[in-house]
Amino acid sequence: MQSEQNLAHWESWAADHKEALRATTKCQTIKRIELHALKAAIARHCPLNATVLEVGCGNGINPLGLIPTMLNVKYTGIDFSPAMIEAAKTNCKTLEGRAAFAVGDARDLAKIFKDQRFDAVFTDRMIINLASAEEQLKVMKSIASILKPGGHFFMLENSVGSHRAINDVRQHLGLARRPVAEYNIFVDESTIKSFEATMKLVDTQYISGMHDLLLYAVQPAATGQSEGYDSPLMKSLTEALLSLSDNGIAGPQSLGQNVLWIWQKEL
Repeated sequence: MQSEQNLAHWESWAADHKEALRATTKCQTIKRIELHALKAAIARHCPLNATVLEVGCGNGINPLGLIPTMLNVKYTGIDFSPAMIEAAKTNCKTLEGRAAFAVGDARDLAKIFKDQRFDAVFTDRMIINLASAEEQLKVMKSIASILKPGGHFFMLENSVGSHRAINDVRQHLGLARRPVAEYNIFVDESTIKSFEATMKLVDTQYISGMHDLLLYAVQPAATGQSEGYDSPLMKSLTEALLSLSDNGIAGPQSLGQNVLWIWQKEL
């Protein structure tokens, strides 16, 4: 999908859903898992009083879930959708002084932040909205350019490989393979390899393995119905997965389509 169509899509979702989670995702449970993973990564890798930029902040659901319990973090969010930014400002009124928002295109980061550098930058299913793998890599390199030496890029995106793996399970269970949404291009492993020349890959976390195995394969195969995003089963599973994570116990690897790649810029 071209940039103009993509912007129209997100402007429409912002107009329809405003400050609600549904403006950026259909699934409450995966958002909880995303926030849990991002919070842990920022706490582990960032210094006190860290300056953190989110590229593609949508309507502010992430800072609303992250910032209140991360007392020393100063957050900036940009998004290319003016309607999303207006919703983010409304959502995050209680974070005044700790969170700032502005309209900005991920492809213009070097111009927007030419004199500013961050301790950390994160994306949450933003890279997949770019028009091509080449554009994805270009934006990733631009993110690296606005990080301080030693800074981190927390890249939480959907993976071609792990999406393929969950589709293989679906097919084995007699279900049709799930297509990627027309406005998404999942991140290919070749893009990850290319970016390793720019930043050091510190960690790769398949944060949604058990969640997606149940949501996209086991549950529909057992019930004969399409995905029940927020069913009691999915809510209970999410509570169990968060408990496993808090106790240092890993779940199934390489299955869930949501992957957190953690990169570090050279000192």
